[in-house]
Amino acid sequence: MAKRLPEQGNNKQVDNLVSWIVRHCEDWETYRNNNYKAKWEEYYRLWRGVHKEQDRSYKSERSKLISPALSQAIEVTVSELEEALFSKKKWLDIDRTTYDDQQVAQAMDTYLDKLLKEYDLNKIPASIAEIMLNGAIYGTGIGKVVIEMRTTRIPQMAEDGSLTSIAQKYPCVKLVPIDPKEFVIDPLARSIEEALGCAHITYQHKSNIEKKQNKGVYANVELGAFSDDMDVSAMGEMSQSKKDDHVKITEYHGKVPRAMLDPIGMMMEEDLQLPADDDMDESGMVEAIVTIANDSVILRAVKNPFFMQDRSIIAYQHDRVPNRFWGRGVAEKGYNPQKALDAELRGRIDAMAFSVRPMIGINASLVPRELNNRFEVYAGRTIFTNGNPSDAIQPLQFQPPSAATFNQSGDLERMVEMGTGAFQANAPGNINPGNQTAGGMGIIVSASIKRNKRTLLNIETNLLDEFVKKSAYRYMQADPEAYPVVDLRFVVNSSLGIMAREVETQQIVQLLNTTEPNSTSYWMLIKSLYQLSTISNRDELMPIIDAKLQESLQPKPDLAGEAAKMDAETRKFIAENDAVFKKSKGILNLVEAEKKETETENVKVQGFLDEIGTLSELMNSKEEKQQQAQQAAFALAQPQ
Repeated sequence: MAKRLPEQGNNKQVDNLVSWIVRHCEDWETYRNNNYKAKWEEYYRLWRGVHKEQDRSYKSERSKLISPALSQAIEVTVSELEEALFSKKKWLDIDRTTYDDQQVAQAMDTYLDKLLKEYDLNKIPASIAEIMLNGAIYGTGIGKVVIEMRTTRIPQMAEDGSLTSIAQKYPCVKLVPIDPKEFVIDPLARSIEEALGCAHITYQHKSNIEKKQNKGVYANVELGAFSDDMDVSAMGEMSQSKKDDHVKITEYHGKVPRAMLDPIGMMMEEDLQLPADDDMDESGMVEAIVTIANDSVILRAVKNPFFMQDRSIIAYQHDRVPNRFWGRGVAEKGYNPQKALDAELRGRIDAMAFSVRPMIGINASLVPRELNNRFEVYAGRTIFTNGNPSDAIQPLQFQPPSAATFNQSGDLERMVEMGTGAFQANAPGNINPGNQTAGGMGIIVSASIKRNKRTLLNIETNLLDEFVKKSAYRYMQADPEAYPVVDLRFVVNSSLGIMAREVETQQIVQLLNTTEPNSTSYWMLIKSLYQLSTISNRDELMPIIDAKLQESLQPKPDLAGEAAKMDAETRKFIAENDAVFKKSKGILNLVEAEKKETETENVKVQGFLDEIGTLSELMNSKEEKQQQAQQAAFALAQPQ
């Protein structure tokens, strides 16, 4: 276990490390605040719809209306990115082209299933969504990969038959979203790895720090005095009145002078078995993680304990700015048209107040003195004057705002869409007639899709890929039995967002109308159509479509050619055996003639037999009549 900082005494080496880190962090924070703080705070207010006095377009402006155009653009963009990343149930996969063995592929599938279950359990998709929201607002999305032990209880039957449970500890990797206003980095760096160092500055309750001190994660030292430098008023919020139990925590990730680093506290070395290697570069710097409380004392100072020597901070730019770490977000791209739109709407609201609210001009010499200080107008009021009321009181009428301002506001909304690339409500048809046609709408949507693809590539490369690799390495190091050490190559199964899928679906349907049914291209288009759909039985239909596709790839028999070939062979056979056919035909004719003669004789014999039968029936009938006559004569001869 790493050494602890003694509770008593002064450690000059530790004080030097504190001053070295705090000095760098303050310089980096000053650079960040001077260049970005005021802008970020205004971006946040525009997104939340919070109005401050410094947001007024001109001094006489009274309306505090904020158009939702920019807020909608941010939410539309983030929702499209979330749909593109997590629309598939299995949003992460392994590059299978690097594995030829089927057994290895099955082992990799099992490995991947464990990772995905851990990601769902630790709510990784929700953390990534929050990081993307920060990236859309501030231009840069930042996260911190944290490994800790998770305790779970498993039910068990005791010897006496009673139910009990046992506690088991498992390592888990979480992703903590970082607000850019709580993050500082070397201004000369363009990425996390290039920087001398970076720091996450947060404010926590003293009880959380004391809990970690009791566990040995932090050194058991006095936390020092808390310096309140939080400014939440610029974000439209009010600061807490009581902050006695607050602690400012500065967690530094980066290089420090090796001579100043004296291990203090621990980084879960005992539980996670993460030994730190002494990897010092030529300049005498070593990669370390240092936690400082209230800019005065060190709670933890350890060398980087991870075997890949990688930093736990990941970041991406929503829209890349060359040679800069801080990127460009949706709020920055739509800021200028949003401000113009707010000024237009607020001016219209102020002008409407002059036209719809009653204003009265009063002759002070003709009204009572008490009306000179305050004059109110409401229905049913009686006003006393010293003369003609028309001479003492005169209503003041102002013209209503021009109707052209409403059309201008629609055009400004379109400019917000142009700046952000987010597909929103259309501008009126009299301003942009192309929005009323299918072709014009297709151009707008296709441009938005292209922009989202650029951002999606940044997220996949700099955020998701980095997090998956870092988390997999930490699981390998903390639990090598469940996560064996292998060289993995991950692939993010991102897809198109809802808007992009609609466009792709329309294009595929149009291609189907020009494709021959049951052909290979036909079933390929059908497969693509089902992949873009979200129907519930899609997974059941895909094997059927694959079978049809494989069937269409098989060569089809030439029925016409086969029939012609058989006909030619038949003719050839007949030509070669013509004599045999003629002899056979003569025999067949003779047999047929004999058969006909036999049938004729049979008919004649049958006719003769029929005649004999008829005569026999007549003779029998005659004899019966004679017998009946004799019986009748005999009956008459008897006496009565």
